[in-house]
Amino acid sequence: MSVTSAALILSWVAIAILGLGYAGLRRQLNEVHADTIFSSAASSAPARSVISVTRTGRPSLILLSTDDCPVCLEIVPAFRRLATSSGLDVDHVILMRSGTGDAGAEVPVVVDAMAFNTLEPGYLPALVLADNDGLVLTIEPVGGIAALESVGKRFHSRIAGVARSVQANVEEHA
Repeated sequence: MSVTSAALILSWVAIAILGLGYAGLRRQLNEVHADTIFSSAASSAPARSVISVTRTGRPSLILLSTDDCPVCLEIVPAFRRLATSSGLDVDHVILMRSGTGDAGAEVPVVVDAMAFNTLEPGYLPALVLADNDGLVLTIEPVGGIAALESVGKRFHSRIAGVARSVQANVEEHA
């Protein structure tokens, strides 16, 4: 066997070992990724959270905000405009971990660290949709005014659709 043949066989063996090593690393990476997805889905579980910062019997839109978040400071006035222009029987609340609330504001500010920590999805600001009983239906990020308006309109149309179906059901059985 010549030196060239030995080098060629050795290089093919090295390529095969590298390929197997890459496949093993890829498999481990996929397992870690899957574990991360399942653990974050299990830990967030927004449908299991019940929040009681608003009145019961009405759906709620809750803005999670903090004083030290510059984007939150932009979003709060837009959320207040959205609340006053909605025309729906919906509680609009700004939930903060700490700070002081505006007592005279048309949208109440609730300072409750425990409720805030229960709902915080890991990003701020966030908009929470809760049903009539305070059951959290969804939590979505609102990183700007356009995103707030988009998510807010979608939530409002969802609430209006539910209200129409309840009204139709009441009329049907009356």
